[in-house]
Amino acid sequence: MRISGADLMAIWKSGQLKSSRTRTPVLTEVVPLISGHSRHLDTFEVEPLSDAHQEELVAEMLREIDEGAALEKTGPHRKARWEEGWSENLNLLRKSSDIEVQALLPKYFRANQLQRFGDKLHRTSDLGFEPIFLSLLVDLVLAYELSQLRAFDKVEGYAVNNYHFAEFGCGTGHHLIRLLESRFLGNSRFTGLDWAESSQEIIRAYAKKTGNTSISGFNFDYFSPTLPIPWRSPDALKEISASTVFFTVASLEQIGTKHEAFIDFCLDLKPRMVIHFEPFSELLGDDPLGELSRRYFKARDYLQGYLDALEKREALGQLRIHSAERVGFGSLYTEGYSMVRWSAES
Repeated sequence: MRISGADLMAIWKSGQLKSSRTRTPVLTEVVPLISGHSRHLDTFEVEPLSDAHQEELVAEMLREIDEGAALEKTGPHRKARWEEGWSENLNLLRKSSDIEVQALLPKYFRANQLQRFGDKLHRTSDLGFEPIFLSLLVDLVLAYELSQLRAFDKVEGYAVNNYHFAEFGCGTGHHLIRLLESRFLGNSRFTGLDWAESSQEIIRAYAKKTGNTSISGFNFDYFSPTLPIPWRSPDALKEISASTVFFTVASLEQIGTKHEAFIDFCLDLKPRMVIHFEPFSELLGDDPLGELSRRYFKARDYLQGYLDALEKREALGQLRIHSAERVGFGSLYTEGYSMVRWSAES
């Protein structure tokens, strides 16, 4: 079976991934754009598991989780692990004479793994479709967001010269650097924030090698969020509210239920939009793969109750949720990239 842009559109357009909490969907606007990039998705073959094999495999994994399989929990104690992981990518970058975004791809993307698409598991070769599709999703959603900001600002007469995209939990910075080099977001500026010092070292090494001054990196801890020093001036705070988009990609998942501090941080700064590509259990289906994700999230203390918390804040008039959408792809255990977009109310 071949995964293509047409396959993706068919699944999204079918409505099978739609949740009652979707709000105003963005994927319906973005999906047609993917067809123009489907060549990236047509470079590999995938084989779906038979229904019987998938049912047996999922049942076995659920049993292992319920019986207390040794799954490492997330939390502040894992900071050293992430520091070590991003250091591997930093060393590859330092050894390379050329800047290759592929060298910055996190090592948790492994070859020949089972991956999920919709309600099916597939055998894949090489890295499969997960990292390719994730890149397209992030790039095209942010490009769509930028187009909406430009259109609104033009009508309102705002003079915004350059927009700013800040990724929290940016890790190796591969999303930011890919966006910078691809020009998907025009002349925008980019900031990467992460609690691992090796993350900032990667961004500094990249900027030094390329001479590019459009990207910077700062230390940031989800568990104790504080403003980076360069963001503390009145002019910097004004710029954040006028021209900055915050986004996260599979990093907020690491904070479990301790998300109120980050929500408050965003509400205080009032960026133009906050966009998450994260494992939102509230948006998963009731099928066996959805149940597997939920139990795995709980067993590892992954993100829990974040969308519920946003909806409570919305009811208080603090913010507006623009969309909450199930994307429908991921790894064996997780459908990890559901998308939520929200902004602080004035």
